[in-house]
Amino acid sequence: MKDKITGVIVTRNRAKDLNECLQSLVNQTQLPDKVLIVNNNSEDDTSKVVKSFSDGLRIKEVIEEKIGYSHAYNRGLTESKTKWVVYIDDDCVAEKNWFEQVNKAVNKFKSKNKITAILGKSENYYDKNIYACAFQYGNDLWREENLDSKGNLLSYEILDSRNIVYNTKLLYDNDIHFDTKLVYGSEDSDLGLQIQAKGLKAVYNPKIIVCHKEPNTLKHFLLRKKTYKKSNELFRNLKKYKKVEKKEITAIKKLEIFKEATKKLNIAQKPGTATLIKFLG
Repeated sequence: MKDKITGVIVTRNRAKDLNECLQSLVNQTQLPDKVLIVNNNSEDDTSKVVKSFSDGLRIKEVIEEKIGYSHAYNRGLTESKTKWVVYIDDDCVAEKNWFEQVNKAVNKFKSKNKITAILGKSENYYDKNIYACAFQYGNDLWREENLDSKGNLLSYEILDSRNIVYNTKLLYDNDIHFDTKLVYGSEDSDLGLQIQAKGLKAVYNPKIIVCHKEPNTLKHFLLRKKTYKKSNELFRNLKKYKKVEKKEITAIKKLEIFKEATKKLNIAQKPGTATLIKFLG
């Protein structure tokens, strides 16, 4: 018997992005079993957008009044009522077979007692924008240093809730939840390290694909960098976990990753572009 899977989207004041995300779920080769919208006290048209998809999706909205990703992600876990949940960020667009691949992965691993998370792949939505490509390059480097040569995860710090499946029963049974002290971000990395510290397992599945809207203006890029720095400092200061060794990335591999991150960027081969993107990233 197939396990039911709830798709969870946490959102706050991004009605336009949410609309595009939900449209990508309507267009799936297999529709999600259920979709749960955790509205983090939005002040825009978020609720109207959710209601507009009630005919195309089995969709439910809950309001989480405590502002912050960790509060909203935890609410998603408690409200989902299914053994498996898959998180997708409101500023992501799912590939047409995204939920089909989620289903396949869950059916493959549901009998494995310790599989707690299945991490999907995130690609760049703005693949012709230099700022977005710089961010994608940084993300791809981070992923590469946390995967071994066979694609196995080295450090679960890489677990990213923009596109990930969780086994809620294993999270509950092991008292694992998003840390509400991490108010600026990194709550998903922290959850990953909780999973690893408990001796549970996570896997990477590059067939579960979303396109994420990375910063596409200098202002947005600098703001995201500032937020990431702040969240990372708070995360590191918690000092909860032992350091996990990461893979060293060779210069040749970095070049391969750079080319992949910028493959649709027309100016990628112009002099100075690689230097600029590496500087930004």
